[in-house]
Amino acid sequence: MTVLAYRDNAEAILAAAAGMFALCDAAQTRFRIGVETQPPSPGVPDHITFGDDGQAAMEAALAAVAEGIQSSQFDGFAVHHLGTWRTMRA
Repeated sequence: MTVLAYRDNAEAILAAAAGMFALCDAAQTRFRIGVETQPPSPGVPDHITFGDDGQAAMEAALAAVAEGIQSSQFDGFAVHHLGTWRTMRA
C-alpha cells in the first residue's frame, strides 16, 4: 500500500499520515510513503511538493521521516512523478 503523504517536510508528512500508519499496523499491511516531486503550480501547491526544494532537501526530510516512524510495516518511499524526480535540482 502507498500512503499518499504529500507534504514537503518531515513533521508534516508524519502528522498527515499517522492515522494510516496505525491502520496499516493493525492490519499487518506493509506500506510506503508517497511524496510529490512536481514543480509547484496552480494545481500543485508548494507545501505539498519537494519539486521546488531540491533533491538534498527531500532526502534529508525523508531520512527524518524514516527515523520518526515507529512501525515495522514501513517499506520505504515512492515518488509520484518519476520524470520530475529524475530532473530535480540537487
